[in-house]
Amino acid sequence: MTEKKHIDVSVIEAYVEGSISLKQASIMLERTPRTIMRLAAKYRDFGADGLVHGNTGKEPHNKIDSSAREKILGVMQQESLRQMPYSLAIRYLRHEGIEVSAETLRRLLKVDPVLQQERKSNQHPLRRRRAQFGELIQLDGSPHHWFGPQRDRACLMVFIDDATSRITATQFAPTENSLSYRELIEQHVWRYGIPLAFYSDRHSIFTPVGDHRTLRRNYQLTDYERVCRHLGIETIYAQTPQAKGRIERLNKTLQGRWPHQFAYEGITNIEQANANTDRFIDDYNEEFSVQAREITDAHIPFGQNREQLHRICASWSEKNLGKRLSFSQNKKRFEVLIKEEKMRYQYRQVFLVYYERENRYEILYPPTKRLGKYVSLPFQITDIKSGQEVVRYEETSKTIDFRINEIKKREPTAEYLFTEQNQ
Repeated sequence: MTEKKHIDVSVIEAYVEGSISLKQASIMLERTPRTIMRLAAKYRDFGADGLVHGNTGKEPHNKIDSSAREKILGVMQQESLRQMPYSLAIRYLRHEGIEVSAETLRRLLKVDPVLQQERKSNQHPLRRRRAQFGELIQLDGSPHHWFGPQRDRACLMVFIDDATSRITATQFAPTENSLSYRELIEQHVWRYGIPLAFYSDRHSIFTPVGDHRTLRRNYQLTDYERVCRHLGIETIYAQTPQAKGRIERLNKTLQGRWPHQFAYEGITNIEQANANTDRFIDDYNEEFSVQAREITDAHIPFGQNREQLHRICASWSEKNLGKRLSFSQNKKRFEVLIKEEKMRYQYRQVFLVYYERENRYEILYPPTKRLGKYVSLPFQITDIKSGQEVVRYEETSKTIDFRINEIKKREPTAEYLFTEQNQ
């Protein structure tokens, strides 16, 4: 900002008297001819006093009085508020009955070396946004001291839409893990639908480490990749952190805001944070999200119930049934409890589905490869060492429906017809 130049009254007086020309007065005062003419008109009407600005000596109408200033500085002494971004701190000042702009707060704190915040600018050019909401969802984990430097680090896993910078799902956990990402996929799909693609780094949670070409023969899908294939979501992997700069930028923004908000609101652990993140997400989206270039939503409706989606996002492993319709895992024997047409299931492939949060299992038999056609089979789990039964999964509505459907496919016998007629 340029310094305001003082007006030499003698120059205006000389111009009015005709001693100097308009051009000379303009050059001497470094003002435009139009300004010189305006100042001369004021001099003729009011004399030298007319050249003094009308607000000279007056208090600004928007000046904060000393009591309000002291109150703001007093509230900002709180450790949780001191390092907050100004745009965030003014929200919490409203809770104290203080209404002030971010710029005013910055100017007030600028004179206090303790409260003054250092600002660093490190802007990087970002790839152009996608056009539609749901075209590309970026996901990443952010390890940080979210609950204060004196507490253990936690990892925030977050989904952000590329077209709108809108956070769609988040979850805190002690470390970055597959279960949390699959639960976030479930949350996102159930709330918005199936996106076209996910964009992540090359963490082993997402894809086996190494060159895909060397792993082609023995390539095994991760649980994340399996879920995406089930749902028809394309998986894209960034080669460098800079390639997914939008979510890296988001992580820095949240690291600069959420720990201060958590400290102010007394949130000190993962459970409390996960219970309140919806509110923080709404605040962030309201302030930082943008409109997509195209109105059309690129998400595809899921079209099935939440239970089926929960099943897809569980942990799956392929198993082969033996002669006794059993297999072993983690020192436990899983035995399918089907007596009729037992030979039909011998040496067949099934899927062991493990629901980590509920600590329960399910065995699925795929009569077809189409999604949603898997059948839940009854089974029991026994401890191999002790031989004691651990848990027994009896017939359920799902298995009963499957059994009835199988019975209906059989050729009716005379006995069956007789029984049906007598009913």
